[in-house]
Amino acid sequence: MWNILIERPITDVVLTEILIGSLT
Repeated sequence: MWNILIERPITDVVLTEILIGSLT
C-alpha cells in the first residue's frame, strides 16, 4: 500500500488524505 503512495505523485497523496478525512 505504501508502495502505491510512493509511486503516486504528492498530489494524489493529498487527495487520499482528503478522502480519509472525509471518512473520519
